[in-house]
Amino acid sequence: MLVLVVLAALLLLPIMLMLGRPADISAKGEQHARTRHETVATLIVDADAKPGGHRIAATGKSDVRAEWQLPDGSTQTGLVRANKGLKSGAEVEIWLDQGGRVVGPPVSSADAGLAAVMIAAVGWLTVAGLLASCQVGLHHLLNRRRYRSWG
Repeated sequence: MLVLVVLAALLLLPIMLMLGRPADISAKGEQHARTRHETVATLIVDADAKPGGHRIAATGKSDVRAEWQLPDGSTQTGLVRANKGLKSGAEVEIWLDQGGRVVGPPVSSADAGLAAVMIAAVGWLTVAGLLASCQVGLHHLLNRRRYRSWG
């Protein structure tokens, strides 16, 4: 029984590797690179100021009101992530999508590879853990049945 569980877990490894293909994640990163552009935003308020900004203690950053210029020359205002302690007028680099909304930077090929490995590893460990749990449970049930027949 244990041999079957181990064999099934080993056979699932290539399937999990296909689920986390770096090419798919990298293609998404390339699409983001084509549809996003980097620009500079100017802070309107201090990064530590409470009104208009939300402090994120774990990262040492704050969401702060800032303004930036769109590719068509118009100006837009919104929240951007900035290091705490930056003063009004400081400039921070941001990424915008085609609609002018603040977004994260495109996925790099290194990040895509790491994400693919993590998806495959977590998926395989999850399935292997479920298989092992099923094997232990079935083993326990069969032992109870066998002990009952002896008694």
